Amino acid sequence: MEGHRRGHRRVFGGALVTLLVAWITTALPRDFGFLRSRWTCECSSCSFPDPELFGKTFDQQLDLAGHTIGDRDIAPNRRIPGEIVFEPLLNGVRVTARDNNHRVLWGFIGSIGMLKLDHCPIAVYETLQGLLSEDLKKHELPAPKKADPMAAAEQAISALRETADKLREAITVKKVSQATIERATAIARVANDANRMILLETSSFAG
Repeated sequence: MEGHRRGHRRVFGGALVTLLVAWITTALPRDFGFLRSRWTCECSSCSFPDPELFGKTFDQQLDLAGHTIGDRDIAPNRRIPGEIVFEPLLNGVRVTARDNNHRVLWGFIGSIGMLKLDHCPIAVYETLQGLLSEDLKKHELPAPKKADPMAAAEQAISALRETADKLREAITVKKVSQATIERATAIARVANDANRMILLETSSFAG
């Protein structure tokens, strides 16, 4: 008809532009999982979240993206590259999740009896606590208050001494039995691992 443009009618063009403008004017890049604190021309033109995946749970994103999920933007969700390590022990398997620098995120000791359980206690380490605190702050959720560094260090050292004393008591017996030997073997492995990790993190400290 005269006075009308030919071709396919643009249904979503205006709505999409309105949405993009609203994103830029009311939100920060950090809200979408980016590291920038302010929008730039480059960021505004090239770094919008994946419209198909944005705002969905990771499982929903996985259903949509399938094997291409590794190359897709999953904002506001966040992936942490790392590894899961299985270490055989005398009475089970130690399972630890580590980041790409091999720092421990969380861990637990797996056993035959645990296979029948839906939940088990896990140890959460400082690296994971720091990452969680970042996400809580980014999404304006309550985050734990940071303790005074000096007081926190003194408290950690005291807890370490208390743990060492308990381990020493566990192998201080009048008569050494097979159970004592197994206990001592496990303590030696755990204590050596802990000491090695402490020395690795603090080797650059001056006395």
